[in-house]
Amino acid sequence: MKRTVAASLGHEDPGFTLSTYAHLMPTASERGRQAIDSFFTAPDQSAPKVPSEE
Repeated sequence: MKRTVAASLGHEDPGFTLSTYAHLMPTASERGRQAIDSFFTAPDQSAPKVPSEE
């Protein structure tokens, strides 16, 4: 992904692109953490449902 963005902007080095534009996305790392947290805390929808005992 980084290489694609860098190439689209005409940069050969993805590190240059990141260092140049990272300040424009100050909440990106927090959003990334939230996405990973929600992935690991969300119920597994593919697991078979077990009927509850009533």
